[in-house]
Amino acid sequence: KDEDGSLTPEERAESQAKIDAAIDAIGGLAAGTINGRRVLDGSAAFRTSGVDSSQVANLTVYRTSATSGATAAQTIFGRVLEAATKAELVYAGKEGSATIQADATFVLTGSLGSAEFSVSEDDPLTELRDEINRASHKTGLVATLSGDNLSISSVGYGAAATIAVEVSDGTFTTTGGHGDGTASGTDATVEINGQTYGPETRTGYTAGNTFTYNENGFHYSLELRAGYQGTLNTMTVGDGALRYAISPDVGRTSALSIPSLLPARLGGISGTLDQLRTGGSLGGLGDNTSQAIRALDEALGQLTLVRGSVDGFYNSQVASASALLADLETDLEDAIDEIDGVNVAEEDTLIAYYQDLAANAVSGMAILSQQRASIVQMLRHIAGLA
Repeated sequence: KDEDGSLTPEERAESQAKIDAAIDAIGGLAAGTINGRRVLDGSAAFRTSGVDSSQVANLTVYRTSATSGATAAQTIFGRVLEAATKAELVYAGKEGSATIQADATFVLTGSLGSAEFSVSEDDPLTELRDEINRASHKTGLVATLSGDNLSISSVGYGAAATIAVEVSDGTFTTTGGHGDGTASGTDATVEINGQTYGPETRTGYTAGNTFTYNENGFHYSLELRAGYQGTLNTMTVGDGALRYAISPDVGRTSALSIPSLLPARLGGISGTLDQLRTGGSLGGLGDNTSQAIRALDEALGQLTLVRGSVDGFYNSQVASASALLADLETDLEDAIDEIDGVNVAEEDTLIAYYQDLAANAVSGMAILSQQRASIVQMLRHIAGLA
């Protein structure tokens, strides 16, 4: 790491070479095959079409209601009624000089944690901006400068994105937010397939710019492009996921969708892993270090979700099917043991005995029938009919 900018150029070059090698290794693993099929580069994910990158940052489909590839595709359509916002506070420097107004020591707290800062009167606001940005991986907060005003905002969007300024010494006054040195963002409100969803509504919910839906076997996550508001293109979800027949009903399959784990797809709002390479927008360490760490953390978060999805599939599908088949195997083994445990000689004796009984019964019926015929003949003779 080069959080404090203390590495020498040679040390940065050495560290960057290790980063490049790690990214190459990740790319190689993601592009590899398992039993002749690529499963980690997006080839084993549900196919989607109609996704407009200016409206949607990412669409991840975990499950559809389809039981086979022949089932009709499912669609997603609607509009963004309210875009998600960031948390933001503003510090006003000395007019016309873009400098600190007074000495102060304060703690900035965001969604990722806290960091302490000390400033002196007439310090350039650019210095404080750079310090805040170098600590953004610790706090989840970044700073920008416009004239004499320093804006401190959250990296993320939504109600979970927060800022708090706690002054322990001196004066550091901010405006905006809740008016007390704190602020929070707002979640998006969307209308999807005719139903409106806010932060917590029915089966779908939004968190920042991400809308998640899970109903009737259809489970997906839709990340909206930051700031987008308006109509969404109709998106279509088809097959393409890995399918397994793991139940006694061979006509029914279970699907496992694994999104792309290529470096260009791993990351988030701060950037993707491929941008950490030499020549990338987040490469070279130095001033890029904090944002690069955030991008890496976001990539790890994605991997955690994928692992959870695979583990969930195993627990809900494979493990339960395995338990069912194990019980079936036990029942079959018990039945076979019962058959194998039969005394053949004894059973043959019983069979012969029952065959004799059956033969005697048939003979008895024949005699009875003959007697009935004789009685009928005798009655006919008595009646003078014979």
